[in-house]
Amino acid sequence: MANSTCSPLDNACRCTNAAYNAQVSQSTRNITAGICGVEPYVDHSAKGIFIAFTALTTIFVGLRFLARQARNVHVWWDDVMSFVGVASVIALLGIMMNLYEIGMGSDMWSIKHENITRIFLLMWVAMFLYGVARTVSRVSIMLFYFRIFENTPGRRLRIAVLVLDVLSCSALILLVLFPCRPISHFWDRWDGEHEGTCLDFYGEAVGIGIKDIIVDVIIITLPLPWISKLNLNRKKKIMSCILFSVGLCVIIVSAGRIAVVDKFVHSTNPTGKSLHDDP
Repeated sequence: MANSTCSPLDNACRCTNAAYNAQVSQSTRNITAGICGVEPYVDHSAKGIFIAFTALTTIFVGLRFLARQARNVHVWWDDVMSFVGVASVIALLGIMMNLYEIGMGSDMWSIKHENITRIFLLMWVAMFLYGVARTVSRVSIMLFYFRIFENTPGRRLRIAVLVLDVLSCSALILLVLFPCRPISHFWDRWDGEHEGTCLDFYGEAVGIGIKDIIVDVIIITLPLPWISKLNLNRKKKIMSCILFSVGLCVIIVSAGRIAVVDKFVHSTNPTGKSLHDDP
């Protein structure tokens, strides 16, 4: 390797140099696969899911603002937070599309070394945007509760849940922004050439996942007692409860995210097949 500190004839150095072996193993596997006619694994099926989710989110929030304008109702803070959330999701989609362009979804050994570093850098940015989107989305929901349940009891409880959510999500964003020391070690440690330390990503993901599930359950179930007391007919009450209960899907996604992170953290092929099936 051109950047190796080992001389071509120094076998002892080459056999023990982590940086040298990290890059040689990737290059060797790429060459071997080419000779044997093995095509690298490529799966971009998730792109459609990202695009569809972003499009639906943008449409729903756009309709929300149009409805406000049509009814001549002033935009409130929950609307502002929903707009920030959509902006974060759109930015996240742009990052994900860029990731797929430079190799995400392909076997790691088939990706150019400089692109691997860029992939991990963009993943760091994507995790930050994801944290922002989740935070402002939850805040928007809580502010929505404040607006529609203004004259119902439980205001202190709603304030407590909002503060808990903001603090926990802020802690999540800080963990995402500073997972390693130095920060750049998150995206350049894969080659073994850089020194630094990182947090236990799997332990961190499990902790965050459990926290997310607990907070989601609280936020989803929080309005149900107040809905039952609203002056609505039985059909509307049932529809309202069903609408809020749709949030249970978010809890399922949070639980599934832990399994995906487990595969990613413990895989030798984090950009490719390991995210879908064990190689």
